[in-house]
Amino acid sequence: MSSNFSVDVLVPTQARLCNVEVINTATGLSAKQSLKLTPSYSGTDFDVAKVSSPISFSSPDEVFDVCSADFDGDGKLDVAVANQCNANSCKGVGTAAVLFGNGDGTFRQPLVYGTDLSSIRVVVEDLNDDGLPDLVIGNSRGRVGSVSVLLNGGIGNDSKPPRITLRASAVIMQSPKGPLLKVTISGVITDDLSGVNPNSATSTLTDKTGKVRRKGVVNLGVGGRYSKTISLLASSQNPDLTGRYVVTVRAKDNAGNVGSKNTVVNVPIELRNATDTGSFRRSEPDQKELDGPCRVIVAAIVGCCRRRYGWGSTHS
Repeated sequence: MSSNFSVDVLVPTQARLCNVEVINTATGLSAKQSLKLTPSYSGTDFDVAKVSSPISFSSPDEVFDVCSADFDGDGKLDVAVANQCNANSCKGVGTAAVLFGNGDGTFRQPLVYGTDLSSIRVVVEDLNDDGLPDLVIGNSRGRVGSVSVLLNGGIGNDSKPPRITLRASAVIMQSPKGPLLKVTISGVITDDLSGVNPNSATSTLTDKTGKVRRKGVVNLGVGGRYSKTISLLASSQNPDLTGRYVVTVRAKDNAGNVGSKNTVVNVPIELRNATDTGSFRRSEPDQKELDGPCRVIVAAIVGCCRRRYGWGSTHS
């Protein structure tokens, strides 16, 4: 039903957040709503009691607009958001982020792109007619505005591995079970095209003999950041925890490219805590401690040993 002032539209259940366009089929004239339509449902097919609890995903900035499309071509809907800059979380530049969907209502870690000013609108269109959805970001601050265009390169065109940064530090500590080596690693794993596969990140600790001592999963946080402590307890097969270790972090992107980063950690004896029992540090006596009566006693003992055992004597 429609009139000169209103149009009734039947929205299918699979409709997404979008702009509504009305076309006059007789004249070909059209008009597009400036604001996006938020579908609302009613009737027997919608049961409020069956709505699940909200699942929240963190964003580096203040989310101002959102849209959905299949950006990576896997048949699962993804979400793009425009993040408005605010004084507490960024320095004058807005961002856009893409959260790749898993197909079950959950999403992987977002890919974040810098835009301009305060990003307040995000629109999806195929701008270069390659069949891939691109992003157009509207930015504004006061009376100044700009447009940022993010072209979708597609996973098939992604031949570069993820970028990995890695920092590591080590210390030997005492534990109830004996000396314990703790290696703390941290860094960032990013991929600007297809995104990092968060389930692929791993770490490996190799000792001075080339043997892998520890291997495990690296959990990625917002923006691909990670931090992890690797522990290695001394044993009869590996009693000496000092020496050279190699830490390796590996990860894949969603196109299957593998990236890795190595760093060397040297663990000298001096890294053992000074309060630890069984310290391997060598302590040289202070000369002042040997003055006085103690020095006389030491000299007498040395002289006695020389006379008895011939230390320091020469024989012709």
